[in-house]
Amino acid sequence: MSRNPYKTKAITRAITGAATMGEASEVSDISRTNAVVTAVFALGLGLGLLSVVGYAQASHDVAHDSRHAFSFPCH
Repeated sequence: MSRNPYKTKAITRAITGAATMGEASEVSDISRTNAVVTAVFALGLGLGLLSVVGYAQASHDVAHDSRHAFSFPCH
């Protein structure tokens, strides 16, 4: 498996901070993309958890009412 020496050089420069202006903008574009992806993932996860918690009470109420409908004591 051969490695691309230009890619290796760019990664080394990005890590050490020795990148030129063009390489620095490429690195910042990648980090900006990662930040956007992370923010979208966090928003989706938060909304998903909020949705699950919001429906937990409704599902509890349905189970509670069905127990009463079958004359099963629940409390």
